[in-house]
Amino acid sequence: MLSGPLQANLVLAALAGSAVVGLLGVWCARIIRVPQPTFTITGVIPMVPGSLAFQALIGLIRVTTLSDDEGALLLASAVADLIQVILIFGALAVGIAIPILIFQRRKPLLL
Repeated sequence: MLSGPLQANLVLAALAGSAVVGLLGVWCARIIRVPQPTFTITGVIPMVPGSLAFQALIGLIRVTTLSDDEGALLLASAVADLIQVILIFGALAVGIAIPILIFQRRKPLLL
C-alpha cells in the first residue's frame, strides 16, 4: 500500500498523463480524421490501476477470515486502496475530458 505524498502523486500523474493523451488524441483525430476515442481510450488503458484494485479486493475478501484486530487494520488498508483507485479513475476521466471540452466545440476556445 502506498501512503502519504506518493498517493497524491499517483493521482496527479494520472491526471497529467491522461491530459497529455487527451491532447494528443484530439490532435491525431483531426489529422487522421478518425473518432477521437480511438486514440484517447487506447492511450489511457495502460494507466488503469489494476493491481491496486486487485489488492484492495483481495484485502476485503481476507477481512472475513482474520480476527477483529487484524481485520480492522486490513479493512482500513483495503478501503484506502479502493479510495485511491476511485481517485485515479476520476483523474483519468477528467484528464481525457478537459482537452475534448476545450478543443471539440463548434467555436473552439483555442485553435
